[in-house]
Amino acid sequence: DAPLSTICKCVGLAQKWQRLAGLGFAVLAAVMLMLILGTSPARAQGISFDDSGPDLMVLSNGTDYEVAFRKANGSIAYILDKTTGQQVSAGSRFECLWGAVFPGAAPEYVGGCSFSAGGANRFTYTWAPDSHTLTLRYTPDPGAPQRVSAQVSVTASEEPWFDMRLSLENHWGAVLDYVLFPSDLVFLESEIQEALLPALPGVVLTSAFFQQNRTYTARYPGYPGLFADYVSLSTSKGRMALYTLNPEGGARPVVMGFVHDDAYLADSTFFYHAFGARIQNGAAFETPWVRIRVGQAHLDAIWAYRLDNGFDRLPSLADKLGAKHQQVVQAPLYKADAVQLNMPFSSYPFLLAQVPSPGILHPVAFQPGGHDESYPDFLPPDPAWGTTANFAEMSRQVQDQGFLVMPYTNPTWWDDGSPTLRGLAPTTPITHVTVLDDQGAPVYEYYGPHGGYVVSPHAPFVQERLARLAISMTVDLPSDLLFEDQIGARPWLFDQNPFAPDAVSYMDGWLAHTRAYSHTLLMTELGFDRLAETEVGFHGSLLLPERLGYTSDWWGAGAWRPYPLATAMLRDKVLFYQHDLAPETFTFGKETLTWNLALGFMLSYDLAQSSFGGGLGSPWLDVVPAFQRRVLARYADELVTGFDNLTDQVTRTQFETHAVIANWDQAQPYAAADHTLPPLGVQVASTDGALIAGVFTRFHGLPLSPGDHYLIEERGLYAVRVAQPLGADTPLVIPPPAGGGLAPPEVWAYDKNDQR
Repeated sequence: DAPLSTICKCVGLAQKWQRLAGLGFAVLAAVMLMLILGTSPARAQGISFDDSGPDLMVLSNGTDYEVAFRKANGSIAYILDKTTGQQVSAGSRFECLWGAVFPGAAPEYVGGCSFSAGGANRFTYTWAPDSHTLTLRYTPDPGAPQRVSAQVSVTASEEPWFDMRLSLENHWGAVLDYVLFPSDLVFLESEIQEALLPALPGVVLTSAFFQQNRTYTARYPGYPGLFADYVSLSTSKGRMALYTLNPEGGARPVVMGFVHDDAYLADSTFFYHAFGARIQNGAAFETPWVRIRVGQAHLDAIWAYRLDNGFDRLPSLADKLGAKHQQVVQAPLYKADAVQLNMPFSSYPFLLAQVPSPGILHPVAFQPGGHDESYPDFLPPDPAWGTTANFAEMSRQVQDQGFLVMPYTNPTWWDDGSPTLRGLAPTTPITHVTVLDDQGAPVYEYYGPHGGYVVSPHAPFVQERLARLAISMTVDLPSDLLFEDQIGARPWLFDQNPFAPDAVSYMDGWLAHTRAYSHTLLMTELGFDRLAETEVGFHGSLLLPERLGYTSDWWGAGAWRPYPLATAMLRDKVLFYQHDLAPETFTFGKETLTWNLALGFMLSYDLAQSSFGGGLGSPWLDVVPAFQRRVLARYADELVTGFDNLTDQVTRTQFETHAVIANWDQAQPYAAADHTLPPLGVQVASTDGALIAGVFTRFHGLPLSPGDHYLIEERGLYAVRVAQPLGADTPLVIPPPAGGGLAPPEVWAYDKNDQR
């Protein structure tokens, strides 16, 4: 039932339905003047509305934007960026401002282009100058057997935006699954310079993506990590951003993306934006307000999205973590896979005695059967590793060593062989536990050879079992944080479970779950904007699918680049990490370190050695804690405030008090003032001069010995501390501290454990 499959059918179905209902698009201007109210130009406080022309009604705020709607059917004719004086969008594809999709019905589509000013299915409009609101009404033929009535409200602002909202009633005789709004805004591919989509942490699709006639759509929320219902574009004609406003609500499910198209306009792309609805015949549906910003750069639009949706008012990361804040931001994540480590819990303190603290110990695969088995029955653990009491004692011991403990759980997917599901009472059928598909069957998924059910967060049995799981993982085990896999990664779906309030509330159910247990300091896989209220950590980014080879298929090799959208939007509310389980993206090399420092991600490491790295013998066990504790911790919850290209292969990320220069070139070094970064090297500098750190081949103007040097210089008034966790012996030139005076300097050497 993917709505994208209906895109190619929509126009033909709309035209077919129009023929069945006796509709037409062409309407005489004289008839329109009799039907439509408010035909004289109006202006109030800089906002103007002019419908004096024969075909268009034009809404403008005078300085930022102009949007024209067709008098025939209310579709958008163009959106103009007044800062450039040119049209940034060619308007609604096939003159459909909105669309409604009824999979399996005949016909399965109706939209704004199915109405006209003079037809049986009638379009009218009114302008209210006092509220700056244009109302577009779509009234179906009362005698037609299938009907959808709709109303679109458009509110103009003196700021660089206008808002739109669609309300409709379904009398089609079928279930309405998807509502396209605004439907399919068109852009010429030759004009698109770049488009920003919210795949964690953000992905810029370059002009090459569009020149290659590519199509990409994904779900929000859901894998591969659509973080927000947001998009922004830069074209040769201007800039535009589109996003929903839902400051008091949950996650409104959406399918969104860019679709190549030659059917309406040759060599064009349209932005596909469809709300999940699933409403029955006779029911009503209303979208949230959709805001279209014109003429603003990516970061300006991202910060506006943050403010417009109230995310600035969420509890800060420091407030959520409380007394643990400083320890958490200094602590890299240490994955501890019980099967891979192959040691009892009693040996963990000896293992961690060889690991620098602080750190977040992340036990995984400790339950019977290992990873992806026994869920939700994580305790008692597999007896090969010990008892629950042994697990708890180990946790207390490593906490005394300076570590935090964050055990793994997955509340969303349960093993059908688990004691919980094998022991269901006759009064609790499996259909009262799981998500149900359109046929009323339980949704079952495989992860490799491991099978299990997708559970419904609204089911009372699920809620009761997860309450006991939270107690066992945070009370029976003295955990500091709790990891809940997949809550931030699961694509939204229609849930027909009888306990669900409606079919599109699946993600809202998990949001409610995280609100109930936010006091346990939750982290999750991937994540999305609404979860920043309740979570303290999101794990995952597009770096993993890139290294797995997926992004070339999605976006094309060399046709995209990462962008710090999420860390500009919400980094003061939640920490960002790479995936908690994937060795492909643990910090085992220079490129990953540079990626994390530049885009604002915390560091992670695998205590078990694999072909990717990790283990106790790797030099990166020195690099990771040193850079986390002495570098990243300084700006761990600072927002991104700027992101620029210094060259085609070098970026500069500005955080609130730190700046990061990243050399993404795999072959050429980059000279950054008195320092030189090798290929894939990085430099972090605080604005007050207290820190300069990174990967260098020249430092303070002096060439270093051959090879890369990982250096951390911390500068105070009377002392300078320089650490090299990785690199060959080398001469260094260090400017003296500002308060050193004329006294000769004293120099001390320390080992990696900070022992003189």
